[in-house]
Amino acid sequence: NYRHGDPEKSKVICSDVSVIDKIEQYTELITESGCWIWMRQLNSKGYGIINTDSVGKYAHRVSFEEHVGVIPDGMYVLHHCDTPSCVNPSHLFVGTQKDNMQDCAVKGRWRNQYGCGWS
Repeated sequence: NYRHGDPEKSKVICSDVSVIDKIEQYTELITESGCWIWMRQLNSKGYGIINTDSVGKYAHRVSFEEHVGVIPDGMYVLHHCDTPSCVNPSHLFVGTQKDNMQDCAVKGRWRNQYGCGWS
């Protein structure tokens, strides 16, 4: 008897669930903003973490890749909505670190000498 169920059955169930299904299953729609809020693990800055292929990845980056396409090397996935836990692909866009810092400054989110945060 396992505390959290049979690990062999969990592997089969988890591997059968597509990444898009996980995103839909673990988000909550906020009607007013249109944000899809990641309801599972968050890091210390509020960004969602999703496990794909046994690796923890940023949920907003995975959502962007699944819904929109490949993220070019060295690029960031930024939020129009400024909600780190949002994974709605229509709220996400690709940009450089410089774009991220400019977006941060324009929106008045500049917190300290290290910038607004990382995605």
